[in-house]
This record gives sequence, C-alpha cells and structure tokens, in this order.
Amino acid sequence: MIVTGWDAVSMKTAIERLKETGGGAAYAVGAEVIAEFPAPLCGVISLKPMAIMREEMRQVEKALAQNGVKWERPVLTLDTLTSPAIPQLRITHRGYVRLKDREILPLEAEKGQ
Repeated sequence: MIVTGWDAVSMKTAIERLKETGGGAAYAVGAEVIAEFPAPLCGVISLKPMAIMREEMRQVEKALAQNGVKWERPVLTLDTLTSPAIPQLRITHRGYVRLKDREILPLEAEKGQ
C-alpha cells in the first residue's frame, strides 16, 4: 500500500477505507473520505464495468486536483513508483531505494521540506 498525504489523520482515514474496500485508491481530508476507487481484486482491479471504473477514477483525480495536486495522473504516478518501469528508483516496504548506490532513504518528510 502506498500512502501519501499532508497529515496523519487524513492518511489514516484513507488507509482504513482501503482496508474496507480491499484496495484501490482513496482520498481523504481529515476523517472524511472525499473520493474513492474501490479495487478489491488483488487490491488493484475493480469488478465494476469500465464506465463506472473510469468515473470513479476521474472523481479521485478531480478531488485531488481541486485540492492542489498538479500532476495529470496522480494515482497512476504513485502506482508506477513501485513497478520496474522506472529503473532509477524503487519504493519498497523499507523506504525509497536509490538504485545507483542502493541507499535506502526515508519515505516520510517533515512539513516545510
């Protein structure tokens, strides 16, 4: 599970919602889930028709954009960080691995950095 966020409460809300739905994407502000894309099959695949899946993902991306995320496809961007598609880095359960020197860097940043 990849979790990014500004504050611990919002991230915890998203994590709890993803546990309930079995995977996918969830965007939360504080204790409220704003948008979600449930994907219960292996945590990445929806069982809904494509038109519904597309609309759910659009709602997640729209909510993120309305709240300051400037990436065009933020959920896809995060998903890609864990795949072999980017040969320079990996995000693992131990942290960010910079492959050129195999140094493990923390995944958490303090506010203001």
